[in-house]
Amino acid sequence: MNPPYAVTDNNMNPPYVKTNHNMNPPYVKTPKDFQQDMILLKLSIKAHMEARAIIGTIPPDFFGGGPTEKGIWLVDTIVRNQLRNCVEIGVWRGRSFIPLVVAVKYIGGHAVGIDPYTAEAMAESEAPAPILADIPKNVRVTDFDKVYRELLMMLQTTFNSSHFTLFRKTAQNTVDDIRFTIDLLHIDGNHDRELVAVDIALYVPKVRPGGWIILDDTDWQSVQSTLKSLKNYNARQVLDAGSWQAWRKQL
Repeated sequence: MNPPYAVTDNNMNPPYVKTNHNMNPPYVKTPKDFQQDMILLKLSIKAHMEARAIIGTIPPDFFGGGPTEKGIWLVDTIVRNQLRNCVEIGVWRGRSFIPLVVAVKYIGGHAVGIDPYTAEAMAESEAPAPILADIPKNVRVTDFDKVYRELLMMLQTTFNSSHFTLFRKTAQNTVDDIRFTIDLLHIDGNHDRELVAVDIALYVPKVRPGGWIILDDTDWQSVQSTLKSLKNYNARQVLDAGSWQAWRKQL
């Protein structure tokens, strides 16, 4: 695991870690700040180990295969920046949602997952050609109810319910349920241009200044075409990992 996914003491610079959300350069850390950094580092290491172990039990499949390194990056970013209110659009089997839940557990936060688990939601029409050709076949053979039930059971038996909520609804139908300011938003739902644009328009305004916006499959043309719109919300790109990007709202 190498950068840009992993953040260590040697490569850890803003925007990756900023324990004081109101902190602007120049800022001289006090001994108390360094002590807090060490506490968060220890929590992050514990969360890394737990998340990695659980992700290892969830095999990637056609509809979802978030890399383990991305999950660990999410854990580190959430814990060390104390991002207590996290939302993910597009959960599927949980390879990126589980890291969110693990991370918020260590800092007293809550993660919300949103996914309708329907064939209609998976019917993308703007996927890259090799993927597009296989979507109908995989939709036909997938038991969406079973995928949802298995993930919900795993969440309920592994975590305290105070740390997660899983909505089986579309993002459009869930937006009114999000009655808090979001610290980290992960957009990984249907990747068709129009639907990504809707997710951005509905949820990015709920992200607080200084908050994080993560988008998956940014190497797809349909997703790339929506990225410039994030600048309308005073966000800038802080990490490009090829298949996914991290953006951050300015303070």
